[in-house]
Amino acid sequence: MAKFGMNYVDAQRCTSRQFEIEMTAYRLRRQETELNNRLNAYYTMVVQSTKGSGKSTTMLFKDFNDFYDASDEFEEALRPKAKEAKVNKRLSMAEINRMLNQQKGGTDE
Repeated sequence: MAKFGMNYVDAQRCTSRQFEIEMTAYRLRRQETELNNRLNAYYTMVVQSTKGSGKSTTMLFKDFNDFYDASDEFEEALRPKAKEAKVNKRLSMAEINRMLNQQKGGTDE
């Protein structure tokens, strides 16, 4: 709860809706920090990176949006996609043998 700026008692009194709001605010703060880091990296790179040589030098990226799409990242922070849970399916020995036979070029009956 320290990342939300709450103490333990406030966290216990927090409803699920309040927790969602705090979590969204936290993701937005992190995204803003990430945006500032990317801007810093972009400006550093603009000074150093060009294509071509001599009089025909051009910038590697035309603008910041070519380098980093902040609108998509903020959209992800506001509406995070549900992460798909990995299904750790245990295979039987027969399934493992069938897969090995298929890899070796054997026939699957």
